[in-house]
Amino acid sequence: MPVLIRIAIGMIFPYLSPKMWALYASQFIVGLSNVFIAVSLQSVLGNAANNENRDQYFSMFGMAMASGWYIKLM
Repeated sequence: MPVLIRIAIGMIFPYLSPKMWALYASQFIVGLSNVFIAVSLQSVLGNAANNENRDQYFSMFGMAMASGWYIKLM
């Protein structure tokens, strides 16, 4: 199942069933999809980089992910 469909299901799930367990289940689904996205992006990044600039690419990716988490919390 594509990741975006999993995220959509996870976000609609608490709306369809307004119980506390549905909220926990939806956050598990969305979090798992987020992990799949991060690992997929790291794989693509590792394949796109050569030995000279691989460290630079991964450090920029790490900073982008950290900045996204920081902005999301605000």
